[in-house]
Amino acid sequence: MKIVEDKIYLSASDLSTHIACPHATLLNLQEAKGSLKAPGNIHAAIQALQKKGEEFESNYLEQLKGEGKTIVEIDKGDRRKAVQDTLTAIAAGVDVIYQARLEHDIWNGWADFLRKVNKPGTFGEWSYEVMDTKLSRETKAGAILQICLYSEILNELQGCMPEHMYINNPNGEHQFRVDDFMAFYRLMKNKLQQAVLIPNNGYPDPVPHCDICKWWELCNDRRRKDDHLSFIAGMGKLQIQEVKEQKVSTLESMAALHAGFLWKPKRGSVETYKRLAYQADLQLKWRTIKSAVFEILPPEADFGF
Repeated sequence: MKIVEDKIYLSASDLSTHIACPHATLLNLQEAKGSLKAPGNIHAAIQALQKKGEEFESNYLEQLKGEGKTIVEIDKGDRRKAVQDTLTAIAAGVDVIYQARLEHDIWNGWADFLRKVNKPGTFGEWSYEVMDTKLSRETKAGAILQICLYSEILNELQGCMPEHMYINNPNGEHQFRVDDFMAFYRLMKNKLQQAVLIPNNGYPDPVPHCDICKWWELCNDRRRKDDHLSFIAGMGKLQIQEVKEQKVSTLESMAALHAGFLWKPKRGSVETYKRLAYQADLQLKWRTIKSAVFEILPPEADFGF
């Protein structure tokens, strides 16, 4: 996300980030406006994942080279030149374009691979389809949104919409029909644009994206300060929603329920919430006396840990 002459430019990663965590979009927008500074140090685990992802992508490139494909590798050092080099490679009809720079209107991104197919386009009897490499074995919605965006920009550049798009992960190559996802893609693209135009100061509830987010420490510090319910061991999103309806919003207030649970939950059993209240009480005592507080449970046959 960048702001140039008061115009906001959005990338494929902005799109995938927004579906994973709208609050991250707000923080990225504040960073683009200069009102928030990104953390200087990236978590070591995130760096390790990035390195593994680059290695996986590089290995796939070497595989394509071994198949004798004609490949153009786009230099990412100069964005304007990269745009022109990508268009030149499309016009030349090479087999594969690596790190293609795709831009149209306010949208942009770096597609890992563009692969030539036998479908006529503006430049001849060929056109291109998108292939992105992902280290995750599970194809996530954000990854689909990224290749949808690349496919849409390709349509503008080559004069025809790609029929298919691909994700290559450690489980192999996965094919998707572009038309099957375009309605979902346009919905999410509009939601991102609205979030940027009319920012919503929502709360940074923990989500799976936290594991790879540069803002994780900032959000986690806020949740610590607020004594967030997510710090109760074993407490999930649905249970948090349930107790919030009863005006229970902190670990400390959840611990107070250990003295007596007074309502029947809409979701789950009373025993589950009693157990969570007891867990919160143990954690609160540990925090108060600054010493380990625990309970040794009696052994149960065939139960294990």
